[in-house]
Amino acid sequence: MHVHWPELIVGGVIGAAVAIAIGYIFYVLQAQRDAPSLAYQSSSVRVVTRSEEEVGGLDLDVRFKGTAVPRLTRTRLAIWNPRWAVVRGVDIAESDPLRIGFRGAEILDVRSVKQSREAILFVAEAREGTCFMEFDFLDRHDGVVLDLLHTGSDTDKPSFQGTVRGLPAGVSYYGDLTRPSQTAAKTQARADPVTPGQLALLSLVAAGILIGVAVSKTHSHARNTLWWLYLAASLCIVGGLLLAKIFWSRRLPRALRTQRSNRGGPVEI
Repeated sequence: MHVHWPELIVGGVIGAAVAIAIGYIFYVLQAQRDAPSLAYQSSSVRVVTRSEEEVGGLDLDVRFKGTAVPRLTRTRLAIWNPRWAVVRGVDIAESDPLRIGFRGAEILDVRSVKQSREAILFVAEAREGTCFMEFDFLDRHDGVVLDLLHTGSDTDKPSFQGTVRGLPAGVSYYGDLTRPSQTAAKTQARADPVTPGQLALLSLVAAGILIGVAVSKTHSHARNTLWWLYLAASLCIVGGLLLAKIFWSRRLPRALRTQRSNRGGPVEI
């Protein structure tokens, strides 16, 4: 029996690389499962503005509780725990509390739209132009949906400040909560042109093409390239499934979904 050592060595190296890659992926997924995390989605709509350019030359006087403000914008924001590890309120640093702000703008009012359950004791309060947040604990998919009334633009993204033990990366942004305005959509498209869902679809399509090419070469003289094609197709399938899992894990939890649209309708002030 003649052994083709070059092919055997190449196959062994590729097989070892694939095994190491899969092992690393499962290690990272397990580490993410055990690590605490907080995520948020947001979307904004302009309520009213006093800018003459934005209202066709009409000089409007916008006031909130008797104080003149340049504009009123409502941002609907959902914040929740997307992983399995519990996030505890006692882990919020007293010297650096968890809070939401907008650059160059003030938060005037905050209202709770929906929360996963009453037991989490989530409290949000607007003071000093910032929204301060406290809670007892957040299990997996526990969280709240807030309406923030502020003086920023409808294209401004909220920023999170504060220190939570076990969350060195802070609060992760998981995309738009609802369909944003046209300007915000263009801005988001430039910042994040490809989503994990689109990459997953492309990976699975590529896998299908590679398998089709491999099947077409089964009875040809290029049979020695088949295993490369099947290996590439397998990697595309694994990558596509992982990307699909990431895309699915970033969906808003069912307990926080609301039918109320963030576009149109009166805003309670």
